[in-house]
Amino acid sequence: MISDLDFRNEDGKYPPIGEFDNDQALNQLKKERNKQVLKAILNYGGAISSLWLNTMFSVVFSILGGNKVKEIATLSHMIHIMETLLEHFEDDGIEIIPKVKVPKDVATVNQIDLFVRFPQKIYFAICHRKMNDSIITYREDKETFYIRRVNNRGKNIWKPDPSDYIPECFRWLQKNERSLFGGKSNDTRKPSVRILLLMGETKINKHHPPHLYGQVGDEKFLWIKKQGRGTLTIIEEDRLVKFIKAFVTSKTNSSNSKTKYNSSVDNTATSNENAVVNK
Repeated sequence: MISDLDFRNEDGKYPPIGEFDNDQALNQLKKERNKQVLKAILNYGGAISSLWLNTMFSVVFSILGGNKVKEIATLSHMIHIMETLLEHFEDDGIEIIPKVKVPKDVATVNQIDLFVRFPQKIYFAICHRKMNDSIITYREDKETFYIRRVNNRGKNIWKPDPSDYIPECFRWLQKNERSLFGGKSNDTRKPSVRILLLMGETKINKHHPPHLYGQVGDEKFLWIKKQGRGTLTIIEEDRLVKFIKAFVTSKTNSSNSKTKYNSSVDNTATSNENAVVNK
């Protein structure tokens, strides 16, 4: 690895599909989170530096504010999502690459929090966000996300807009980080989903127009298609596993059907050729 939280190899490329070490990446995230917590607590003096590690998080959150809390919370959410996905999909060959960066001049927020890939070359680019007790609404006419705090009538525009920077990051990765996708140019065109994952009490407004929803498996999910940006799927945390399972299943079944069809066509063509030869 280039550094603790850069999961590329020494040659600057991501490991081939099937060779990424999920456990190592997860441990690196935990070490980084614990380091940030310890550093924050020690900055507040010896009076609390002797507390047990399992109580440190609540103490830090109560005495700190701003960016430091946000950084620790982001790492904690990332760890939680990784552990959840590994629990459900490790036997399916899932690989989860954290903190995939793009250059700062590419997008306002220049990171895909978790880049998920399966052996079938199916990809999910996940950015997770938590706004506490909030309702998220997408206004199609304005191509804008709005945030409304629960118990608050007012709405605020969500800045920076996830429907801008998540697709921008993903498009740059397709062009410049082919090793993420398998190494070949056509691998970047395999099935993929860009996901805005809402954590905890951050919820989706249940009253979006029906045409903004897409069917995946036996459920519908909110899909945003923004002119010049591509699509973005908005999912609440407790539905992520179901979505990924349904999407992977549908794409795998579709691929198998095509393979069977092509095999049938090839066999028919061969039979016809043999019939002509035998005449």
